[in-house]
Amino acid sequence: MRSLLGLALSILALVGVLLAPAPAGLTPEGQRVLAVVAMTVVLWIAEPVPPAVTGLVAILLLSLVGGSSLSQALYGFSQPLVYFLFGALVLGRGTTTSGLAERAASYIIARSRRSGTLFYAGAMLLFVPLAFVLPSAATRGAILTPVYDRALALMGLPRGAPTAKATMLGLAILNRLASTALLTGGLVPVTAAALLGGFS
Repeated sequence: MRSLLGLALSILALVGVLLAPAPAGLTPEGQRVLAVVAMTVVLWIAEPVPPAVTGLVAILLLSLVGGSSLSQALYGFSQPLVYFLFGALVLGRGTTTSGLAERAASYIIARSRRSGTLFYAGAMLLFVPLAFVLPSAATRGAILTPVYDRALALMGLPRGAPTAKATMLGLAILNRLASTALLTGGLVPVTAAALLGGFS
C-alpha cells in the first residue's frame, strides 16, 4: 500500500508542477525539469522502487517531457567525476566485503583501549597521514565510513551515541579540512588557497 501511495504522490507531484502557473522568469523547459525533480524527490523519499531505478527514470523523463534532450540528460555519465565517485564507492564496498573494515576496526579499538574518547581522537588524527596517501576526501570517506561504523559496533556504541555522532560528523567535516590544510585533493583546497592568497 505504501508503494502505491508513493507512486501516486510522485505522479501527482509531476502533474501538479507541470500544470501549475510558471513562476516569473522560469522557462517552459525549466518548469518541466522542476516537475521531474519534484517527482524524483517524492520517489526517493517514499521508495516505492529502488533509488537507482528512480534515478534512471528521472533521466528518461527529462527527455520525455521535453525538459532536455536525451544526450543532455545523459551528459553527466560522460564526465570522469562520475566514474571517480563510483570507484570511491567500490573501494568502500571492497573494504567491507574483503574483511579489511573488520581488521582495521579491531586494530583501532585495540589501540584506543576501548575508550570512546581515545577512539575519536585517533579516528580524527588518522585523516592527516591518509591525506598524503589518499588525496581525495571523498575516497577517504568511502573507505573509512565502514571501518568506523564497524569499530563503533564492536565497541557496543549505537549509531545515536555521542561518540558515534561525533565520529561520523568528523568524518564528514574534518576529513575535508585535512585535504585543505595539506593542499591535497580536488577543487576545494585549491580554491581555498587562492581565496586566502596562497599557502607556503
